[in-house]
Amino acid sequence: MNDKLFLAQIMKKAIEILIKYANLEENDALEIAEFFEEWKPNMNYGSNQWLKYGVNEQGRAQLYTTTRNVVSQANATPDITTNSYKKIVAK
Repeated sequence: MNDKLFLAQIMKKAIEILIKYANLEENDALEIAEFFEEWKPNMNYGSNQWLKYGVNEQGRAQLYTTTRNVVSQANATPDITTNSYKKIVAK
């Protein structure tokens, strides 16, 4: 494997771990949205968990937070399930 690619993958994983425990403001989180975990169906997500799903008006990853513990479902995506997910928008 290419050393630069390997290092980039490790760095991305390290950033993902760090932001999982960071106390970020919403606008700050939007600046690094691409590093958050991608929403997937059939997953257990805890309350107040950051997830990316789709793209926003600027063509960047759209962020959501979970509003409660949730098991994600393919027919209940973050963009249409407002009782489980909150869309993060720039302020």
